[in-house]
Amino acid sequence: MESARSGQNRVGTGDLLKSASSRYLVESVLGQGTYGTVVKCTNVADNKTVAIKMMRDRGCFARQARAEVEALLRLQLLDSDQSNLVEWYGAFTCNQHVCLEFEHLDKSLLDFMKDRSYQPLLLKEIRPIVKQVANALDYLKAAGIIHADIKLENIMLVNHAKEPYRLKVIDLGLAHEASGAAQGACIQSLPFRSLEILLGLPYTEATDMWSLGCVAASLYLGCFLYPGMTEYDMMRYIVETQGHPSDTLLTPGLKTGSFFQYDGNSKNRIWKLKCTVLF
Repeated sequence: MESARSGQNRVGTGDLLKSASSRYLVESVLGQGTYGTVVKCTNVADNKTVAIKMMRDRGCFARQARAEVEALLRLQLLDSDQSNLVEWYGAFTCNQHVCLEFEHLDKSLLDFMKDRSYQPLLLKEIRPIVKQVANALDYLKAAGIIHADIKLENIMLVNHAKEPYRLKVIDLGLAHEASGAAQGACIQSLPFRSLEILLGLPYTEATDMWSLGCVAASLYLGCFLYPGMTEYDMMRYIVETQGHPSDTLLTPGLKTGSFFQYDGNSKNRIWKLKCTVLF
């Protein structure tokens, strides 16, 4: 049943999803976002637990689903365990939704931190996390793909009770080819958004590494490194902690003028960060 207000599928416990070859009993709703709903399901045929991401098969949602499937197809031959990328089983349509079937994982790093009341992790705990995500990004880079949304929610513990801190990267909803990276694109969740994306500069796979650095800092601090509510907040935090970006970096940015004021008469620096009032 769809909500008249949002058009999203109101899938719930006990509902049945059907593909051409399988039936899936919905056990619970794991999460809901802008582009879809993720549900925990049991494959009726073999009793296997899976996670199914459901996206509406129309408009921008259908385009997003097709883009994610294209990225998943490029990675399909990779060993999921070696690459630290979530294993994808396939796609089907059901009730006017594109459904992507994945292995079921334990919990996200965000939920893990919530469960421990955001108590910071030790360096010996953070180190294997960073290593595994970096490994996943290395595989993505080799495939020519930018993830574009590395954040705590998209890093999943596989089975923390049995294999502490073993994890996989999920959600290729914003992933795209590095060769097609469009200058000025709005990608990445705000607390993990890199300087080149904020400024509207050309970007590469390195933008994912910025996000990983922010993830590592969040785990160490128990809070976001840059807790900005707006892009200006983010830029202000970055300038305060890392210094003023050089003019050679700022001048070609498509969005530099949103944060910095141009002063062509200045002898030292032609771009100056706008004060809060001006912004």
